Amino acid sequence: MNFRVLPIATLFLSLVASSSLAGQSASLTKASATLEGPEWTIAQYYLHEELLSPHLQPQWVSQPSIRFQGGIIDGSPGCGQFSGTYKRSGDSLIVAAKWANDAQTPCKAQEKDDATKMVEALGHVRRIGIPPSYWQDDAVLLNDEKGKIQVTLSPKKTGADLSEFHDSFWRPVQIRGSRADFADVIINFGARDISISTPKCIFAFPFDYETAGLKFYPAWERTDAKTCGDDWQLTQVFESDLQAIRSYSEVQGHLTFYDKDHLPTLTLMALRPTTIEDRVWRIAKFLDLTVKAVDTNGLAEAKSRATISLVNGRVQGSPGCGAWVGKYSVSEVQLDLDADAMLAGLCKGEEEAQSNMVVKDFKGSLRIEQVDNDDVLLRDDKGQLRIQLAPF
Repeated sequence: MNFRVLPIATLFLSLVASSSLAGQSASLTKASATLEGPEWTIAQYYLHEELLSPHLQPQWVSQPSIRFQGGIIDGSPGCGQFSGTYKRSGDSLIVAAKWANDAQTPCKAQEKDDATKMVEALGHVRRIGIPPSYWQDDAVLLNDEKGKIQVTLSPKKTGADLSEFHDSFWRPVQIRGSRADFADVIINFGARDISISTPKCIFAFPFDYETAGLKFYPAWERTDAKTCGDDWQLTQVFESDLQAIRSYSEVQGHLTFYDKDHLPTLTLMALRPTTIEDRVWRIAKFLDLTVKAVDTNGLAEAKSRATISLVNGRVQGSPGCGAWVGKYSVSEVQLDLDADAMLAGLCKGEEEAQSNMVVKDFKGSLRIEQVDNDDVLLRDDKGQLRIQLAPF
């Protein structure tokens, strides 16, 4: 099970969304004082008092970003480009942002929706807010005239914030303090967490990028120690090493993490998957007998973002609504999967309908067929085509 966790800096957004910060006399934080110049990640944004998050896509190099420099805005909402102007005086900030689609790689419907909403949220900004004391020092709030949060920013620096490794898989070569056998251990980078997976257990550790370096937090969800058996000690050493990490470098497929004294704490080797396992797949099409808009193979295109990863016997990702929960096994060209979707909140009607259909199509024994464009087709034991997977 892949635990996707928001950065600690954004955990309490919903609790403070209606707080009036405009009347506070406290001075600006160090981060907000240096708003202009650096590139920032747009972590979350509000529209009509509703908290929204960008639809993170694994093919994105990083999360949506923005830069304020000399009265000019640039950056990207994840697809296409931001442009426009801003005016700042002290903590007063007025933003006039625009967004243009990318002619070379046109944005999809969800990406257009994200971009339009971000521009609208930026248009409501009137001042730079003061983050609560329990936020990281590098966070920046952009509030409306009543002090309500409109946009939250966090530091961004490609090559230092791990964004270039989003949705990649690795094998440990060295974990400081452990002499364990790493043959069955897989490390996976999410948008804001890093997970360690063994055949017995999995832990996911959220992290933030701060200007002082990477900062990792204890795992939110833990597999029971009894379930982990001998792997428990390995995961404890891994967690301890994460707390010491401040920087990293990648050379020829080897990723090395360093502590504050630039001593190596953890070395990983990139996994080059040779089967359907250990990679992120986009669930591109599925069998839906209720619709007429199907391709020549009789499959309907997935409208909501849906992904699946098969790692160490566990199913990860989302069928379009909620998260995969279940197990699988692979034997040559046969995939046996027993998984369902766990809902963490309300889903739109069309998202839930797609999710239920995708879960149904993935049930049981499926034959794996590779096609010319690296897509994978899955057929049931009667030869009926059920699913088409596409690599990111």
